[in-house]
Amino acid sequence: MACTFEAIVASNGDRGIVAAQACFDEVDRLELILSVFNPSGEVSFLNRNAAASPVSVGPELFRLLQLCRDMHKETEGAFDVTSGALSRCWGFHDRKPHLPEPQALAESLESVGFHRVSLGHDRNVSFSSSGLHINLGSVGKGYALDSGAAKLRTFGMETALLNAGFSSILALGSGFDGAGWLVGLRHPVFKDQRLGTVRMRSCALGTSGQEEQWFEADGQRYGHI
Repeated sequence: MACTFEAIVASNGDRGIVAAQACFDEVDRLELILSVFNPSGEVSFLNRNAAASPVSVGPELFRLLQLCRDMHKETEGAFDVTSGALSRCWGFHDRKPHLPEPQALAESLESVGFHRVSLGHDRNVSFSSSGLHINLGSVGKGYALDSGAAKLRTFGMETALLNAGFSSILALGSGFDGAGWLVGLRHPVFKDQRLGTVRMRSCALGTSGQEEQWFEADGQRYGHI
């Protein structure tokens, strides 16, 4: 998922290390399913083939796509995992951002929108546009943290702080002292600055900014969001 996962756990002895490793193993397993950076992964296979014919996906990916469809409706299209064509058009997918040509941008927009995705019976998924490209970057890390936390709980771990790329954070319990996990908020533009801090107790936090993926053209700053 192109980021570092970390776990801080409260435990005596080696149990915490074993539990944290189980959490990371779960993240590795989901990487094979969800990441567009893994060409042999399930999402990558779906992107390559779903426009030609329906693709049968596993139950886990299908449930996540159903969740993405529901969030797309609830946000009136603001949340959309089909924006991969735009990420490629602007060069952010390959980490070579640039201003796209108007024609290329217009063509990419014709391949965006969850209404172009069909979730059918027997977990079949199909695309109505050949250029449609699903990218779960907006939801995959959080889903992985939820799954990792479930693994921790099987070891009886109820106090932990998990983070993915320092932008998706999941707090189990209220920290070592009961006052809550103290978490710093990175500045959305300047990497070496902090906006503030928050106390997290049994909750999750997701942030995103343009401090890493951005470029400047003709005096205008463009970010990946």
